[in-house]
Amino acid sequence: MTRLTGSIKVNPIVAAYFRAADEAPESLEAVTELLTEAGVMPERPRALLEAADADPQAARLTRLRRLMAYLRDTHETAYFARSRELAFLANTLLAGCSVQSRPFTPQEASDAAAGICNLGLEYWPARWPNLTSPGASSLQAATPPDTSPPDSLLIDHDLVTAFEVGWSVLHEDVSLFVAEHLITTVTALTDIDCVDRDIRRGLVALRRTLVKQRDAGTPWRARNAAEILAMLDMTAWTNVPSCRRR
Repeated sequence: MTRLTGSIKVNPIVAAYFRAADEAPESLEAVTELLTEAGVMPERPRALLEAADADPQAARLTRLRRLMAYLRDTHETAYFARSRELAFLANTLLAGCSVQSRPFTPQEASDAAAGICNLGLEYWPARWPNLTSPGASSLQAATPPDTSPPDSLLIDHDLVTAFEVGWSVLHEDVSLFVAEHLITTVTALTDIDCVDRDIRRGLVALRRTLVKQRDAGTPWRARNAAEILAMLDMTAWTNVPSCRRR
């Protein structure tokens, strides 16, 4: 794995993974097979780079496809290194993440890994680690996030960093943002008189749980408490006919 320039160091977990993979090639082959099916490994280098009409998913990975295409054509070693990183990221999501209380499928893990990397590249360099100043570790925001990275970016920069940036964007700009607005909405609902005491207690519990998990940075853990919202939805739909009659 290529070391970043400046003071940013290779993720030690990633480094350990590739050391173990080199010692146990059968493990890497299993991951390679998984990513090959999704078209992000060098055995099928064109698959990730298909035309939009042939692969709608690839059409949403504009920056990742462009940068990987450049590596494929100009820098075989870096292309293989970035492909291994995609394999690592997809395997990590497959092993440790879930969607709707079930594990990712191999295709979902591969798509998610590529999509999050592409999101990170879309925020280059606004939220990337500052690699220009020795000893700097903060995120720079002097350049707008729509500044396109150079085609050669992935020669010296790894996709794990791109993934970390994309993951941070999802966490801060999606998960925490939605949780904050849901807290505001639930607070407003609890201020409304409700004849159903169970619903009111559920809303109070949801707000308390949301605030706690938002402060902890884990708003998704309030999911079970959010089931009370389904009862509100049922009540709203039940009252629609009577409202219309009025």
